[in-house]
Amino acid sequence: MMDFKKILFVLAAGTICLGISSCKKEEESTHKSFVGSISFDLPPFVRVGEDVTVTPKGLYAYDDDTFGYSWRVSPTMSKSDTTKKESDPATVSGAFTYHIPDTLCNLEFSCTAFATGYYQSSTSHKTSIIDKEKSLSGQDFKYATDTFTDERDHKTYNIVRIGSTEWFCSNLAYEEYGVPYMKSAVTSDVFGQFYNWDEAILACPDGWRLPVEQDWIDLAKEFEPAGSFAEGRTLPEIAGHMLSQAILNGEKDSLWEFWPKIKVTNEKSLNVIPSGYTYQDGNNFRFKDFGEKAVFWTGTPYGEDQAYYRYFVEGNPDILVASGDKKSFCATIRPVRDVK
Repeated sequence: MMDFKKILFVLAAGTICLGISSCKKEEESTHKSFVGSISFDLPPFVRVGEDVTVTPKGLYAYDDDTFGYSWRVSPTMSKSDTTKKESDPATVSGAFTYHIPDTLCNLEFSCTAFATGYYQSSTSHKTSIIDKEKSLSGQDFKYATDTFTDERDHKTYNIVRIGSTEWFCSNLAYEEYGVPYMKSAVTSDVFGQFYNWDEAILACPDGWRLPVEQDWIDLAKEFEPAGSFAEGRTLPEIAGHMLSQAILNGEKDSLWEFWPKIKVTNEKSLNVIPSGYTYQDGNNFRFKDFGEKAVFWTGTPYGEDQAYYRYFVEGNPDILVASGDKKSFCATIRPVRDVK
């Protein structure tokens, strides 16, 4: 039989534990939750070397209690940076400024609010570092026949002569017209600008123009001389001749994924990448199919309100064709010019 003193000890210990547990629960129950949730505006892409400032908003405390903010950027910061102490007045915003390093990676900005007697509240947003010289690697310009410098903004492009026509080897990035990917200006030099049809015509440098449907047919015949091609029709088995195996920020399969039925040769250095397209919905732009499609305006109208565009789809060996609204549909462009 168990010793009576041992029984008393066990019962006493259990009572103490219950008391501690009860006190702990009572203490925890005195903590309050903040009202609302933290939010901050972070661009989806940032440029190497720039200073990015983010300001928290949307969070409140009861009875005008003050609270603090701390920040961390992963994977580049090992310790948090407190931008507002709990004792600081409410007029201190807690804004955080971060200098973007010369490292091609994705960053996660995390903000945490804290105060005595409150549960912490946190939120995070991600962004990608862009370097116009380094972010897009693996492009091949060895077949380029010349370069062209746009005198309007002094940007230089590789160009290639194919038959009696010269083509840009990358998307036009003239920023006077159009919109950059995700409305983030740092992406323009990497993915080009997205233009509606009227803007696309105006954006072409002097002496250059949008390639019409016949230009695309002539281009297809350079790769497949015996092919049967027609305006407004699919150009079969042509895509691999023009696709680039470029990658973004060193991440494999960040752009075109490997598909065995497509042999990527890029034999004219046209370097087609899947930057997608966008369309304007009121005052907003809806960006679609990045990493899955490459979409280019042609200079050939389709009725009064539309024009043809040529597009490439991941895993599809053909160059497809469709029409888009001249005003609301926006695509990238490859200017061409006639040569003797």
